[in-house]
Amino acid sequence: MKKHLYLFVALFLVFTCSSDDDAKVQPKPTAESFAPSSGFVNDIITITGTHLNLEGTYSVKFNNLDATITQQTQTSLKVTVPQGVQSGALTLQYNNNPVIALGNFTLLSTSASNVTPNSVEIGDTITISGENFNP
Repeated sequence: MKKHLYLFVALFLVFTCSSDDDAKVQPKPTAESFAPSSGFVNDIITITGTHLNLEGTYSVKFNNLDATITQQTQTSLKVTVPQGVQSGALTLQYNNNPVIALGNFTLLSTSASNVTPNSVEIGDTITISGENFNP
């Protein structure tokens, strides 16, 4: 009688403790890096990682300012540097999971140091010298 009880318990445990193929854990996106780390408004920044194309809501922010995702693949997100951004933290959030801090983004600005010649007439050519002119 005890042998039958042990056999019954063993079979019960085998069938009730088997893995359930429908209860797979969905991976979460990871972000490993972004490039370039500096740029101008409207530049495209690429975030690289894994599982970046899962269904759900993605939020990318430059210093707490929402960015537009322009392209999404399994290993990358391409985002546009938004108008009004300042240098600061670049973050990614998927659904309501914790925010992933990617690092700091530096906003480049243009500065003119010299304009020549000092006086011109209509149709004349002028030269502006400076830094970070975006082609």
